[in-house]
Amino acid sequence: MTIVLKKRADELASRLSLKQRIEFAERLMTGIGKFANPEIEKVWNAEIKSRLDEYRAGKVKTIPSAQVHAEIKQRLNEIQTRRISPRRAA
Repeated sequence: MTIVLKKRADELASRLSLKQRIEFAERLMTGIGKFANPEIEKVWNAEIKSRLDEYRAGKVKTIPSAQVHAEIKQRLNEIQTRRISPRRAA
């Protein structure tokens, strides 16, 4: 994907509501499924089953999505800050 196309996609996505972005992402992901490698899909399905089994057995601790999103936002802000820091600008 070209930089121009990425910028245009970001611009268009920013105009969509959260619900519309989710619907659009689901539509894109559905299209990808047609091209999935059967071996890769088999491995992913095994991984999904393993993780779900661990969750159901209480072997893993879950993290609320709000916490995950906050941590991701913080990390992205830290990365952005490093990119525009005065040391890098000089």
